[in-house]
Amino acid sequence: MVSPHVDTERFRTLKYHPEFPDRFGSFEHGHDFVGEFMTWYNNEHRHSGIAMLTPAMVHHGQADRVLAARHDVMLAAYRAKPERFIGAESL
Repeated sequence: MVSPHVDTERFRTLKYHPEFPDRFGSFEHGHDFVGEFMTWYNNEHRHSGIAMLTPAMVHHGQADRVLAARHDVMLAAYRAKPERFIGAESL
């Protein structure tokens, strides 16, 4: 099933980015901006819907490794200062 609102949602993500200009000076300016935005969005921006990973991490099969490393860091932090963790049964 295809959502008719997907393109609108994608454009909203781009349009509401803090660096989105009021106007593009030329086609090339718009093209360059979108290219730079997509590089940032896919490689640097961490998405809440995919466990604060980047789409590139998920696409390139790095998600399990990154999540395991995060878990190890959290476990070490818990062991060092357990009083800082409430409801840590999930660690």
